[in-house]
Amino acid sequence: MVSYNATTFKGADGHLRGVFAAARAITAQKQLEEQIRQQNRELTEATAFLNNVLESSTEYSIIAKDLDGNILAWNEGAKRDGDYAGLDKRLAMHYLLGHGRESRSRRTEVCPADDSYRV
Repeated sequence: MVSYNATTFKGADGHLRGVFAAARAITAQKQLEEQIRQQNRELTEATAFLNNVLESSTEYSIIAKDLDGNILAWNEGAKRDGDYAGLDKRLAMHYLLGHGRESRSRRTEVCPADDSYRV
């Protein structure tokens, strides 16, 4: 695949003096763009699937964390382990991790850098 660009230039008298033209191969660029679109579609589908699992699993407590231990989300089962409905998300997670049925023995820390909770 090739991309062509051209423009004309005129002299002070308004007469055509020449044409600047450029062509460049864009096959590799287009292939990479398609790969990125495909990866985005796959990530969107995977995210939707995992969100559906998280939302539909109510019998078990599920807590999603990133690799650094930051809490990203939790499901209804985790919410039902205690009375967290009136608390904001961060405070609820603190209580959930500190006092939840399955996590009583875990230690919860507040990270001073970003004031997030880690286990």
